[in-house]
Amino acid sequence: MKNYHCHTLLKFVQTTGTSTSSNTRMCFEPTCRPKFYISAYRNPVTTIIMNRSTAGRLIRAFHSTARARHGTAGSTSASEEEMKHFKQLAATWWDTNGPQRILHKMNLLRMDFMNENLKVLQQNTSQSAVKPAGVSLDILPDSDPRKTNAIQLTDKKRVLDIGCGGGILAEHMARLPWTSSVDGIDMSPDVLQVAVEHAKKDASLTKKLNYRRIALEDLPRDEKFDIVTMYEVLEHITYPAEFMKHALSKVNPGGWVFLSTINRTPISWFTTIFVAEHLMRLVPPGTHTYSKYINEEEIRDFFATQKDWEFVDSKGCMYVPGCGWVWTPNERMGNYMMAFRKKD
Repeated sequence: MKNYHCHTLLKFVQTTGTSTSSNTRMCFEPTCRPKFYISAYRNPVTTIIMNRSTAGRLIRAFHSTARARHGTAGSTSASEEEMKHFKQLAATWWDTNGPQRILHKMNLLRMDFMNENLKVLQQNTSQSAVKPAGVSLDILPDSDPRKTNAIQLTDKKRVLDIGCGGGILAEHMARLPWTSSVDGIDMSPDVLQVAVEHAKKDASLTKKLNYRRIALEDLPRDEKFDIVTMYEVLEHITYPAEFMKHALSKVNPGGWVFLSTINRTPISWFTTIFVAEHLMRLVPPGTHTYSKYINEEEIRDFFATQKDWEFVDSKGCMYVPGCGWVWTPNERMGNYMMAFRKKD
């Protein structure tokens, strides 16, 4: 029955239109409002809920002129509303059955995605069962065995995890043999304190893992990294174009950027807001703001304007209750992950 439901939902996603059609494409100017939901959803219940989740919020400018119009103050930070929301989640960040349960499960997919793309750098591989470190062990279902290539890189990599939150990804990466150091940065003092306290439980992390409460643009100009991650961050940032520019400036030649966020499509609203927040209460209401979602093609277009960057990979994914996180056949519908590499 479990597999039947997973297959049915994935089939629905596969046969549903993408965001690239003319009737759903949205304007990115700050003066544009998300109006298409009025015609896209005829059911009065879903229309009301979607209207509440988007009312009064404007589509952000995902281009270079945002800085000129709005200035630079706090341009790479989340809004005060977002910060208050994360503060409320801090105490339960490492509760694998709590509000962040889905995020813990998503970490498995994140690591799979990075390992798959970093294979090009590996010295050699050995096929083995790779168990997620720390908390991930407790949430990997016995019925979901996960095999991957244990990569062995020639040179150890320095990692920057932007918007690290409570440290779910940062801790995992600090335990990998091919990382020399992992720096996690976040602007929420409450969430960072949770990350620091949890890391103390593992003495092996002391010399490799470092947390800092610092804005991305305030990092020392000459501080560079081999891998920069931005997982589930962009949909919480007020001016993502400025944020991305600062992030790319921190990458060494030959380095990588890994990110994940959410497309601005009807499917995304249905799965992440209507189902996840309102129907099944998988995440707290208010976790997502539909108008802050960014389409996959917008990220591609942005990187195309940046010198010395090349696209590597993009995959769609979604959380299916009872099945966990799964890859989807289309990266332009719901959640997605992307990989980019800076030329040597």
